[in-house]
Amino acid sequence: MHMFGAKAEVDVNEGLDSLRSILFQMVEELREVGVNVNCAPVLDVLTEETHDAIGDRAFSEKPEIVSRMGLSVCSHFLDNGVTPVVKHMPGHGRATLDSHKDLPRVDASLEDLKARDFVPFKDVAQSDIADGVWGMVAHILYSQIDADLPSSASPTIINEIIRGQIGFDGLLVSDDLDMDALEDLGDITARTLAVLEAGCDVALYCSGKIEDMQKLAKSVPKLGAKARERLQKSQESLKLAA
Repeated sequence: MHMFGAKAEVDVNEGLDSLRSILFQMVEELREVGVNVNCAPVLDVLTEETHDAIGDRAFSEKPEIVSRMGLSVCSHFLDNGVTPVVKHMPGHGRATLDSHKDLPRVDASLEDLKARDFVPFKDVAQSDIADGVWGMVAHILYSQIDADLPSSASPTIINEIIRGQIGFDGLLVSDDLDMDALEDLGDITARTLAVLEAGCDVALYCSGKIEDMQKLAKSVPKLGAKARERLQKSQESLKLAA
């Protein structure tokens, strides 16, 4: 995606046109195999220190370019029956570690984060397609907001920042719970309950180990009323767009 962001920095229309040509192919391939949710686009704002785990999945170092490109992806997905999942809220661009392996720590102030990292997510949250978009929460410790808990397990970050400052009211999914960034929270069941209790609507578990899935099936609560409402709104947006 960085290639398209770089084009947009020179000529926004050229960048958007190039991106759309790829999105047509992407959506067609997803629909052919029956996939109607895609964990994209990445709305993290790049910095000189952004870890390669994000790398060229992100569009740009400029928040306004990230917003334009990200909104284009979301709109195109929705218009073609695929739910977009914007990530990694509230922003992974300042992380210098790979959360698959370690817990990244971001020490930037809330004001700095609001001025840069939150911008693309806020732009999506305030757009006319907001109801159709899902969000994914990062596993990052933002020390100036919550010095104790990673964002995906932090009620403060989910409720005060993502729901409050950013204003995102769509279905909220955790990043993969099998990532080593969450090892201090305990086993897969403890991690799942932690992110759900913090305010995530859905817990994402990607490894697919049957013994873990059996444990989770017994311990994880059913989808909450507010989460069902958000899911329903997103499905209605798809129906209107299809």
